[in-house]
Amino acid sequence: MRRRPTHARARHSGACHVRRSRVARLIRLIVAMVCVVTPAPGARADQRGFDTARVAAVWGAALAFMAPRTLEPLGIPQMAVWGLSGITALDPDITVQEQSGKLVLFGPNRVIYATPAPPAGDAAKWGMACAAVAAQAFRASSAIERAGTGGMIRSFFDELFNHFDPYSRYVAPATRPPNGR
Repeated sequence: MRRRPTHARARHSGACHVRRSRVARLIRLIVAMVCVVTPAPGARADQRGFDTARVAAVWGAALAFMAPRTLEPLGIPQMAVWGLSGITALDPDITVQEQSGKLVLFGPNRVIYATPAPPAGDAAKWGMACAAVAAQAFRASSAIERAGTGGMIRSFFDELFNHFDPYSRYVAPATRPPNGR
């Protein structure tokens, strides 16, 4: 004999779904705001280079904001590594792993770059470490170079949100035409 859920249980289940949706919307809004506030691609003198400072600022701010707001407790290192799997989404020959306290960027049959993993609770340093790894991937891969700074940022969030609930996803900020309309 199957037991029907009580009204209290049904209300609790619905409340969790509403809370999850609100958290997901809030995270998307903050990430979009961070991306809008940071300089636009090409705003720097080196238009074809990777904007490491911008990437570090966006990813660090997003990790700091999201870490205490996930439904299941997740650490900044876990979210950072999930986001860095966006590198592999852009170029399947390049992967990133956390190994023995280091972030390691692998290319075909070799280590391209390794950097010490920052302290677990320091989102800003994780943003900088992830940006350093991404910059090395940018130099090592023409596919990643073609994606550019904006493509790398989007790919990071796409892959990160793939690991969250099915209601979470990254929505890039809309670009406005030069005349502001």
